[in-house]
Amino acid sequence: MPAFAAAGTKPKPRLLTPVTADLSLFSFYDIESLSNVFSIVAYTPRPGDTVDELEVFYLVDDAALVDSLDPHALVAAIRAGNPGLPTVDVSLHDLHTIQGNLRLAQLIGLSDADQVCDPDQESSYPQDLRPVCDTDPEFDPATHPFLAGYNSLNYDTTMLALYLAEVFSDIIGHRKRLADAQQVRSFARTPQQIADAEELLAQVLAQRPVFQPVTAKTLRVHNDQLFDEKNIDYMPRYIGWESPAAKIRRAMIHSGRHLDVSRLNELQSKVALKRLLGMLGRQIKESEKLGHDAVITTVEELYELLAYNVADCLGLAQLFRHPTYSSAFDLKAGLLAQYSETVFTKKQTVRRDRLAIDASSAKFVGRILAPFTALNDIKTVSFNYPHPEVAKELNIQPVNVLDECVRFFEEQVAPDRAANAAQAKAYADFMQIVAYYRSIEGQNFNNSEEYAERYGLLAQVIDEIPKTPNNLPYFHRDGRPSSCFATFSTGGIHGAEVDIATFERDSAAHREGASMLEMAKLFYPDAKDFVAEAKRQHNLLALPDGTFVDKRLVLLGSDPEKVKYRKAKKDDPEQAEQLARAQAQVPDAAMLLATQRPDAQALDVAIADSMSPGGVRVITGKLVLAKSTATAAEYRTEPAKQAPELFPAKKTDASTKLHPRYSHTSAGLVTHEDFTSYYPNLLRNMRAFWNPELGEDRYATIFFDKERYGKEMKQPGISAELKTRLNTLRNGTKLILNAASGAGDASHKTPIRMNNVIISMRIIGQLFSWRIGQAQTLAGARIISTNTDGLYSILDPEINNRVLAEQAELIGVDIEPEAMFLISKDSNNRLELLPPSGASEDLPVAQWEIHSAGGGTLACHAGPRPDKALAHPAVIDHALARYLQAVTAARGRVHCLSLRRCPGTQAHRRGPRSGEPGAHRVDVPDHGHGLPGLDHLSVRRRPHAYRR
Repeated sequence: MPAFAAAGTKPKPRLLTPVTADLSLFSFYDIESLSNVFSIVAYTPRPGDTVDELEVFYLVDDAALVDSLDPHALVAAIRAGNPGLPTVDVSLHDLHTIQGNLRLAQLIGLSDADQVCDPDQESSYPQDLRPVCDTDPEFDPATHPFLAGYNSLNYDTTMLALYLAEVFSDIIGHRKRLADAQQVRSFARTPQQIADAEELLAQVLAQRPVFQPVTAKTLRVHNDQLFDEKNIDYMPRYIGWESPAAKIRRAMIHSGRHLDVSRLNELQSKVALKRLLGMLGRQIKESEKLGHDAVITTVEELYELLAYNVADCLGLAQLFRHPTYSSAFDLKAGLLAQYSETVFTKKQTVRRDRLAIDASSAKFVGRILAPFTALNDIKTVSFNYPHPEVAKELNIQPVNVLDECVRFFEEQVAPDRAANAAQAKAYADFMQIVAYYRSIEGQNFNNSEEYAERYGLLAQVIDEIPKTPNNLPYFHRDGRPSSCFATFSTGGIHGAEVDIATFERDSAAHREGASMLEMAKLFYPDAKDFVAEAKRQHNLLALPDGTFVDKRLVLLGSDPEKVKYRKAKKDDPEQAEQLARAQAQVPDAAMLLATQRPDAQALDVAIADSMSPGGVRVITGKLVLAKSTATAAEYRTEPAKQAPELFPAKKTDASTKLHPRYSHTSAGLVTHEDFTSYYPNLLRNMRAFWNPELGEDRYATIFFDKERYGKEMKQPGISAELKTRLNTLRNGTKLILNAASGAGDASHKTPIRMNNVIISMRIIGQLFSWRIGQAQTLAGARIISTNTDGLYSILDPEINNRVLAEQAELIGVDIEPEAMFLISKDSNNRLELLPPSGASEDLPVAQWEIHSAGGGTLACHAGPRPDKALAHPAVIDHALARYLQAVTAARGRVHCLSLRRCPGTQAHRRGPRSGEPGAHRVDVPDHGHGLPGLDHLSVRRRPHAYRR
């Protein structure tokens, strides 16, 4: 047992051995279970010139098949099937033998001790099979490998525990028989009872546990049960909690050396290994012998199966080397070493719920911020900000952020709403957002037992709060909506720019249709009269002298090749007169027919209208008529083109969404106003994670640690080793800071469950973001992209600086402006470009570097990424990114000089004064030209970066 300090003193903290992926040993393993073959392969890459190790464990039910196995042929088949396999020492282990099973148990670790990390705690199995734990003093990551599988926490550890429990079951049986005999002896009282009990005890002690090999068929039954629909989501459910297999598996996990590589990539942890390997261009080896109820019948098939098994281990080792996985390993291993409470109790014993390197980010943040006692949520959602204690430190008064935003809107956006219709409409739209947030304010959304015990309030469901229209334009000073908008929610704020030109064209078409319908009904109340007039006008043929004749009276036929003049009717003087006039002026009947208006205009009616060009207005019949037959003609009940909606309501509730027709791709030199660590700063100012047990806001401490590590990394002369260590520490702090909001808004039990706090913070953050964007719009900006942690604005630099300074001071969050070129479709799909360091001033934007890219067809522009769900070739992302750069460059001559003149950049701190070349504009064609494959390219004046 670990030594404890004297009574009354605090035990000295225990620390884990620091580990990194580069300096640690890993055994990458995989299991295959067929009807008559069970195999386990472990591949252990060794550092430097040391030869790698490959161990192949196999259990074959067919004895004849085992006898025909040639080790040399098997190794040759493995090498042939895995051309990427380095030089390895191959060890073959037959799991029918005691030696093979002992080696497997030593590799995996076999113990059923309640606390396997305590080497003195009793286990049913031999002590030399106990795994060396990462908490043991003798643990050396370069000697004791991590056992790395893929989805192993769910499947492989469960299957291994089942196997070891079956094979070593008689050890458990022997220990039970011994315990029973010892109990009989303890209850013996008479001489005869004592003699009988001692004889029984001697017999049991004389017995040795019998090795009991299991069959591959039995293991396949277990395998099928694990993949049954009732177990597949959580396979350990199959082995229960107190079974021998459950205790073995629990000891494996608690040892700290079993690693599920899939969990290091939390965004794609459910993606199959082979899909990731294929996406990264690695070998994918398939076997036809792995189907349901497949049976191995020949030794060649056995070789193929084992070569396939090796391929998965080799592929897993290759996948782990990708920075997505190895960096996550380093980061979380660093957190375990830095925060001992993730593993140890206050008394410095190993926690029963200790964390391992593959624990989720939510687990880490919960354990670090609330290591021993859960934090308390606030009673209800509140928009008061900042926390009174923080306000006291800052010598300010807390305010209700929603109230302040309403006051801001009333005073700055719509001060004349009583007399200005546009401002009144803007105010009404804004108050719908306010109404939604008011319905959330003062409510409880935490349904945990802990909350109920503390406050006793019933919990509401956030998704059941009636929604209101949630898309709001940024408004100009006169109340008119700008082309940019923000989308409010209870999560993060988003926003983009709309295709206002298309919307206005559609609006004009609707108004024109409505006007035509009104005018048609005014002049021809009966639709039949309208149709009759349309037909009359359609049959009018123009003569050179400006008069008209009726086609029906003068021509016979409508085919230009067959048409001819009618004969004069003696009893119809009007027909005779028109016919004579027509033949005199246009002898060729076909030429006269050609003057008839097109058939597409057959239902149109021209009326006199002094307000229209030429004094004539044409009412388009197709736009006003629902039925157009002469006897059953009817007018439409509403205009042919419906009134367009930028943000139509969803079918399920009153919330809105931008109509896809009006989505827009904006591009231009912008100032990215990056709200530095936005959520972390808000949470810190709200004192969301203040821990009374620790007497500190550890979240705030971690935030300042992140800032300190960042500054230390920039110190001149820093060693590469120290910089790497500081980077790992900083990434660890970022993980905690960024994961806290998600972990705090969980629906399950966590030590930092604070739904009300997190909802409050997110809404406050949205209101702050919107307020900055709205203030900039009032000053003349276009906010072409809105995100939770920043805005992208196009605005005069001096005005931009002033507005930012005012708003940043109000919200207490640092804003770091950065000039860049942005191509943005929406808040999730965008491309940020910066010129390479040292680039010449005339370097066109097409040759700038991609600083950041997001979206389903841009994120993998530099190649496949295992943290992205790529459903298409990555070359599409690459091509689209380059196309966007190229077509932007073709549309306008944007170059490095444009960016470097922005104040705040290294190349030009002052920026051009009014009248200087390049001031406030970018040399590009007029706005409104379409980009093939995009919407419109919006490039306007150049923004300047803001410096505090």
